[in-house]
Amino acid sequence: MDEMPGVTDATVGVVVPAYNAAGFIEATLASIAGQTHRTFVCIVVDDGSTDGTRELVQAFCAADNRFSLVEQRNGGPCVARNHGLRLLPGEARYVSFMDADDLWRPHALAALLALVDRSPGSIGAHGLADFVDENGRGLQPGVFASMGRRRIDCGGGRPRHVAASEPTTFGMVLTASVMFPPGLMVARRDLYDRIGGFDERMRYAEDWNALIELTRFGDLAFLDEVILDYRRHSNNVGASAAVPAACRQVRVSQYYSPNNTPEQRRTVRDSYRAAQVLEVRERLGRAAS
Repeated sequence: MDEMPGVTDATVGVVVPAYNAAGFIEATLASIAGQTHRTFVCIVVDDGSTDGTRELVQAFCAADNRFSLVEQRNGGPCVARNHGLRLLPGEARYVSFMDADDLWRPHALAALLALVDRSPGSIGAHGLADFVDENGRGLQPGVFASMGRRRIDCGGGRPRHVAASEPTTFGMVLTASVMFPPGLMVARRDLYDRIGGFDERMRYAEDWNALIELTRFGDLAFLDEVILDYRRHSNNVGASAAVPAACRQVRVSQYYSPNNTPEQRRTVRDSYRAAQVLEVRERLGRAAS
C-alpha cells in the first residue's frame, strides 16, 4: 500500500450532516473551531432542516471562513455525508465525519494526526468517546470509553482482547464495531473516494459498513484516549431498535462480499465464528448475573 507523507500539518476535511440540530449544532461547531490543529475545512450539510439549523450555521460561517454551509432536500445522513465529501477541496487529505450533536475535545485532531504520523502504513487513526447528557454534562464516566477499548482479534476463530499498542484491523472491525460515533476517526480521503463513500441505501449501521470497506486497505492506529463527548438524548439514531437487524445485514453482506480477497475470506469466517463465541459468552454472563 502506498504511504502518505507526514500529516501533522495536513488539511483535514470535516463533514457535519445536520437535520433539525438547532439545539446542539452551535456547540458542535464551536468544538470544531476550537481545535488546536487549525488547518481544516468544515462543510455542514443541512439535510432539509425545519427548525432554524440553517440560520445558526450561517451565522457561524460568517464568523469563521473555514466553515461553509450547503443545503439539500432531506435524504438522510448517508446522502448528506457523501454530498459533503464530494465538495471537500483537494487539499483535504484526511477526512472526519462529525455528528451534529457531539463535541470534540480541543486536542482531538492534533492527537489523531500525530498518531498517524507515528504509524507508517496506517490509513488513519481513531480514539475513544465518553457519554455526556443533553446539557453537555458527563454521564456514566468511563463506561463508553471502556467499550471502545474492547477491541477483539479473531485469528483462528478464537476471540482475543488486544493491547492498546496494537492497531485496529479489518478482522477486529468485522468482529465488532468499536468506532462510534464517526467523529472518533480521521482517515485518508482518497480511500473514502475509492469505496464510494457511504451506502445511501442504508439507514442504520452505514458507518460500520463503510469502516469495514476502509480497513480492507490497511489498519487504523488506535489512540487510547478520550477525544470526543458523545451526547445522549432521546433522538439518538444509534438507540433505534432497528440497529441490531441492520448490523446483522452488514455482517451477512460482508461475509459474501465479492471484494474479499482469499485472505479476507478466511478473516471473515474467523470473525463470524468469534462473534458467535462472544454472543454465547455474553448470554451466559447475563444468565449468571
